[in-house]
Amino acid sequence: MNVIVYGNGAMGQLVAQSIQQLPDAALVAVVSPQLEASDINVLSSLKEVKEKADVIIDFSHPDNLEKILDYALAQKVAVIFCTTGYDEAALTDIQSTAQQIPILLASNTSLGVNLLHQLLQQAVRALAADFDIEIIEQHHNKKLDAPSGTANSLLDTIQDTLAEEREVVYGRSGLRKRGPTEIGMHSLRGGTIVGEHSIIFAGEDEVIELRHSAQSKKVFAQGAIRAARFLMKQEAGFYEMGDVLK
Repeated sequence: MNVIVYGNGAMGQLVAQSIQQLPDAALVAVVSPQLEASDINVLSSLKEVKEKADVIIDFSHPDNLEKILDYALAQKVAVIFCTTGYDEAALTDIQSTAQQIPILLASNTSLGVNLLHQLLQQAVRALAADFDIEIIEQHHNKKLDAPSGTANSLLDTIQDTLAEEREVVYGRSGLRKRGPTEIGMHSLRGGTIVGEHSIIFAGEDEVIELRHSAQSKKVFAQGAIRAARFLMKQEAGFYEMGDVLK
């Protein structure tokens, strides 16, 4: 498996280092327009890549989407987008390009988080009629987007599983009683929290909580590499981490 890692921040470096330790994978290049300091040689553009890759793993910024898609289309390379914060226009471009090459969009590559989605579907079917639902996500103080991409994807799983979509309330303040068909979404930022996501089902006299806690960023690198092994064998199409777990 030949891999290009796009982005040389903390996650990009970790993925690149993990690939270099694998006997059956090769790091073709690390590409980053920012050229952050690194022990690994970093290229500033995909145009500088000389070798053929099977898959690109992107941990960078939404602004890089167009240049990655253009290169992937030209070279017929599969792409895993692990970047969060895409707007609707960007998501449309990703979906459209996936008609020609394999693309996997993952707001969170942790295998545990993606199993959490499956458990969440079951919980919503069983409990939503009688339980209030609240989502709480916690991350480090350098994270830019809130709510996190993972929290938004958990919300999507809830809404898609419900018979009728519910109103989302982002944070709570003031004097107002909670509505029976609301879903609360709460974001906490502080310190070096890697990532914690909880979905609370609060009923009468009982509370059920589904929770995932990432102890280090290694879980995201491991999941991204497993997704790369999966995606390089697929036909053109749009994929998600749930497809990797099947």
